Amino acid sequence: MPLVSVPVIENLPNNVAFSRASAAWSHSLTGTLQQSLADKARIDFDPATLEARCLLIESERINSLRNSACSGAVAGTLGSGGAVPTNWIISGLLGGVNISVSAPGSEDGMPYLDLTFAGSGSGTFSLGFEATTFIAASSSQTWTASAYYRLISGSLANASLIHKVVERNSGGGTLVSGDISINPDAAALHTQRPSVTRTFNNASTAWTNARLDVIAAGAVNFTLRIGAPQLERGGHASSPIITTGSAALRAADIGLVQPVAPWFNQAAGTFFVEWERPAAIVASGILAEFNDGTFNNRVTLEIIDGKLRAHQFLGGASPGYLERAAPDGIGRVAFAWGGGSRALASSASSSLATDTANLGAIPADRLWLGCQNNNSACLNGWLRRIQYSHQRKSDDDLLALVA
Repeated sequence: MPLVSVPVIENLPNNVAFSRASAAWSHSLTGTLQQSLADKARIDFDPATLEARCLLIESERINSLRNSACSGAVAGTLGSGGAVPTNWIISGLLGGVNISVSAPGSEDGMPYLDLTFAGSGSGTFSLGFEATTFIAASSSQTWTASAYYRLISGSLANASLIHKVVERNSGGGTLVSGDISINPDAAALHTQRPSVTRTFNNASTAWTNARLDVIAAGAVNFTLRIGAPQLERGGHASSPIITTGSAALRAADIGLVQPVAPWFNQAAGTFFVEWERPAAIVASGILAEFNDGTFNNRVTLEIIDGKLRAHQFLGGASPGYLERAAPDGIGRVAFAWGGGSRALASSASSSLATDTANLGAIPADRLWLGCQNNNSACLNGWLRRIQYSHQRKSDDDLLALVA
């Protein structure tokens, strides 16, 4: 039963029910950022290579920045009539360096703002993408700040750019920040998205925001494009969530095949999944799962602690799991069970994990794609292919599937 097996696809097979309780964004086959309405699957493409990544499955996220659309900017020189977008803030105007703001624009569907720096001076100019006392935060939370950057003209000689997520105290003062130096070039905006992640560790942390620091040390002359900044709880940058006046939530993606009768064999089978997930994502995620709507009866393929696991439960009891290394980027896994044995193959390993467990018939009646029981443990990546056979294939067949 293939899910996605061709390089370009506009719709899922008819037996897949897809839902998401909000709109969401992804890239088209031309690299354009496009919005998908609620309950519409996102068939996503790599914005740099334009290769199909296929079905994007993500967990719920909130972009806490109120204005990633860059609206409200006033063209002109800062300090002489020009203004940054609504809810953005600035500090540290550079003496001797004029900073000009463009009107908001759009590049390949991506909202942006251009800033031009021209003159000679030294110091740090800070552009905050949100007020310092608007986004509540606390110690032990993990936040990720991202934005798209492009060098439109000039060079970054005598200039340094630092992208930051900032821990702030109750008064909005800086406690510490997570920083990443960036060096954007003239490539398309949608191909350049640095991000920085920090787990907050100050007991006095009360607020957070994201910002860009521009450090000048002499004569500078360049124009920098900034697109769709995002600040979200979590350990990686998720797909863009465009905001236009308030924080916005993107709901979890849910793919479901139900019923699976008559083709699902409760006592034996072979389960194959091909997926793609960025190496930066370390959280656990479900690749696919047969179950009965509970956690008690299921066949699960998942990524957990950097490993691929095949897990089975019958009546809440499990004989344990099989495990192999999980590859970065594009990966393939095949799991077979039945006839008194189980085997797991991974594209990151040349050998199988095997045992002789035999649970018997598992009364599953549905197949979840990249999630588990509606919105639990989402993959946060792309499903490329799913195949199922009602027979237990041989060990050699499993190795061939993942090769």
